[in-house]
Amino acid sequence: SLDGGEPKRLTQADTTARWLPPGRLLYMRQNALIARPFDVKKGDFSGEPVTLAAPVGYDGTFNIGGFSVSAAGQVAYRAGGVQRRLLTWFDRAGKPTPGTMAPDDADINYPELAPDDPRVAVVRTVQTNQDVWFTDLLRGSQERFTFDPAGDTQPVWSPDGMRIVFRSTRKGGGDLLVDLCDATRK
Repeated sequence: SLDGGEPKRLTQADTTARWLPPGRLLYMRQNALIARPFDVKKGDFSGEPVTLAAPVGYDGTFNIGGFSVSAAGQVAYRAGGVQRRLLTWFDRAGKPTPGTMAPDDADINYPELAPDDPRVAVVRTVQTNQDVWFTDLLRGSQERFTFDPAGDTQPVWSPDGMRIVFRSTRKGGGDLLVDLCDATRK
């Protein structure tokens, strides 16, 4: 609300929403471009969602959909799905090593190898939320480390591998937080 009222979550979406005249909101969910009637006076949806296009590309790091809306109500979009990323580890001879991760649809960023451990901390974006995850390179398993709805990014291991420092927007800015890594996760 522009008058300073409490924020209200309308729906889960993978991107920010855009206004589509004369009365709909456009947003993306699971690679689909969705239009939904919106009542501005009530501040809520007034009808069911309709899929306009799928798959539509987006940049999950910044929650920006690959679409645009003109003031006249025209819609343009970039076809394509989520950008799959693959982290591959190489030995000193330049050959891929065991423990290569499978391709990931969750827009992985900021890989940080643990000091003396077969884990890597990465940031995965799932339903617009960025969190730190651990990947065990020997088993290929993933485990979510942060669970806050704010963005948690840029993890860095402590030299002993017992703590993670990461950037968080939990308090509105780009604060650095330190969290103890559970030894059972090794």
